[in-house]
Amino acid sequence: RRHAGRGPRACARRGVMRGVDHAKLRSWRSPASRPSVEAFEEVALPGATASRWIKPCRVRFRLADAAAASARKDADWDCIRAHDAVAVLCYHRDRDAFILVRQFRPPVFRAEWQRTGRALPLASPTSAEPGMTLELVAGVLPAGMSEAECASAELLEEAGFRVASSRLERVSVHAAGVGASGNRLTVFFATVGAADEVPGAGGGLLAEGGGAEAP
Repeated sequence: RRHAGRGPRACARRGVMRGVDHAKLRSWRSPASRPSVEAFEEVALPGATASRWIKPCRVRFRLADAAAASARKDADWDCIRAHDAVAVLCYHRDRDAFILVRQFRPPVFRAEWQRTGRALPLASPTSAEPGMTLELVAGVLPAGMSEAECASAELLEEAGFRVASSRLERVSVHAAGVGASGNRLTVFFATVGAADEVPGAGGGLLAEGGGAEAP
């Protein structure tokens, strides 16, 4: 919802998009899906290079502090090498709403499932709701593609809007996953309307449980 006295760009810069009431979300491009999870288990990576998306590593470091030189010692930190990414805060002028993506996140499902003391693998199909999230349009930055080009492609794939990269406004560039990966996240702001909608596009990839909704 637009905040009184503040336009959508001001909302983006000041980070005022808080307290989204999930019960009041209205489905826009596609009905709110309620998928189920038929199988889920943890599978150990056979090697550090087995995944194309992340690579576990360990760093050893020593911090220097002139005021506490006697306390210096080596420390280890387990990290994940991950790709940089982009995200888009997408404002629909005709609907006066921000567009969010609702999708299934396996890490969230695993954490929520095991937090309640339930074991994996699943004994029977169950609701995917514990793993469903509401997020900004976002995606991993491929090699050879600029951040703006990637954001434009994600807007089409996930939300169904064709927006030229030149129309995107860069909001911030910051480190994400600071305790694990430290990869860089570039955030853009985009204003869209009915003229930008592409019939049949959007909804993300089925394997990711994608779907667009507007609060």
